[in-house]
Amino acid sequence: MQEKDILLFALGSMVKTAEDVRRSLKERGLSCSLANARFAKPLDFAFLSEAVKQHTLIVTMEENVVTGGFGSQVREYVDGLHVSCEVLQIAIPDTFVTHGSPELLKQKLKMDGPSITERILFALKEKWR
Repeated sequence: MQEKDILLFALGSMVKTAEDVRRSLKERGLSCSLANARFAKPLDFAFLSEAVKQHTLIVTMEENVVTGGFGSQVREYVDGLHVSCEVLQIAIPDTFVTHGSPELLKQKLKMDGPSITERILFALKEKWR
């Protein structure tokens, strides 16, 4: 963790997407750190305990179903800390997903770099309103 404001906490193949998102957010003047989660379990509680002290928004990014996934674990832990840091989960919705190439599906599910950047900007706008 090097920068404040936003932490992109990405799992697996979403690390590459997170690198693109980070670059885009930095171009907009936002301070953004990137951490590779490496594995979903066991969750690195010590890392998260420090991350919430240094960031106002943690964005989890994974190619798994949102319900009960990596992001849900992070959200549950952060909520239990009773801190002002928010968690935004980027994951596959718990609904039927049509067939298509990974790139096409990421676009449709708003899990591609530009869509995630917009989702983060919207979340920040709502938080700081």
